[in-house]
Amino acid sequence: MSTYEDSASRWQRRRDGSWSPLPRPKSPPVRTQGLIETVAAQGGEITAAEARLTAAEDRLVALEATIADPDWIDLPLLNGWVDYGSIYSRPRFRKYDDGTVEIRGLVKSGTASDVAQLPAGYRPGQDLIFATTTSPSVYCRLDVKSSGELRLPGSYDNGFLSVSLPRFYADQ
Repeated sequence: MSTYEDSASRWQRRRDGSWSPLPRPKSPPVRTQGLIETVAAQGGEITAAEARLTAAEDRLVALEATIADPDWIDLPLLNGWVDYGSIYSRPRFRKYDDGTVEIRGLVKSGTASDVAQLPAGYRPGQDLIFATTTSPSVYCRLDVKSSGELRLPGSYDNGFLSVSLPRFYADQ
């Protein structure tokens, strides 16, 4: 992965060749928005470089405000698996600009090991294995198949199943 760094930010090249900003450091740099007005009010001089920097940072603030969180899509459940309800996250998924997919939620009452089906465009290129929890609060294995099924292999208890998984790349 290639990166680019200038005095104001750090960028990384995505798989598709475009650039995206890297996470900001814990102590973000001080914004200079309003610098021109402040210095002018105090009778000071603004260099052309400072004016360009202020304008660029103002555009960055406006751009950051337009970046929306990807929309969540309800996860198509199979074989009697249903949303657990209550205060828990309903089963949903989304895809980020970097090509990763996130699945989250809690389900219950299924009658077979195939829990859900991811549509094309949200599936991994190869089968993936994740550790998750099921009732009565025990760890279990949940596979995300390249064909899109979320499968709970072996025996299981259907009191609840967490489908909140780490993000993975969608290759299909």
